[in-house]
Amino acid sequence: MVREFMQTPWTRLANVQRYSTFPMIHRESVAEHSYFVCLLSYNMAEDINSQGGDVNLERVMRLAIVHDLDEALTGDFPRPFKHSSVPLLAAIQKQTKVAMENELPPTWIMADWNESQKYGTAENSIVKFCDLWSVVIYAVREAKLGNQHATEILERAPTWFKERDWGTYVAPYVKELLMLLEGGHLVDV
Repeated sequence: MVREFMQTPWTRLANVQRYSTFPMIHRESVAEHSYFVCLLSYNMAEDINSQGGDVNLERVMRLAIVHDLDEALTGDFPRPFKHSSVPLLAAIQKQTKVAMENELPPTWIMADWNESQKYGTAENSIVKFCDLWSVVIYAVREAKLGNQHATEILERAPTWFKERDWGTYVAPYVKELLMLLEGGHLVDV
């Protein structure tokens, strides 16, 4: 298993850079981003459960770990491009699934990756929220370092969080983040 895993493309995630179309001060790899999504998801799931929620922490972590695994094969498509049209997004998703299936990851990894691409459960919503939240955190960090281009990301971010119904557990976190984003106080945090 060790040799086989070392020969997979998944080890490339540390070399796949995000935000390829934005000037950035600190380049973030997909592996680095995935770590923060895991950390945020873990903290959020535990916070929800500490308040009487019923979130499957193992499921959250499994989805968070593999949510961007496909980017070892495709690279990171910039969000404004990827979401510029519904047919384009559908075509990217379809071809990404084909590329993943061609790599033949272990069945448990493929099952978790497939699940991480869906919506509808509390666990999916937590990971999807934390995926976007980590983008906001990165943009705030860039803005604090003096990157004026990061404000473009922060200006677009509220629409990302308003595009879907996040469910009962995630909605309060969305509301809190939107208040910070729309109040223009996030860089002060």
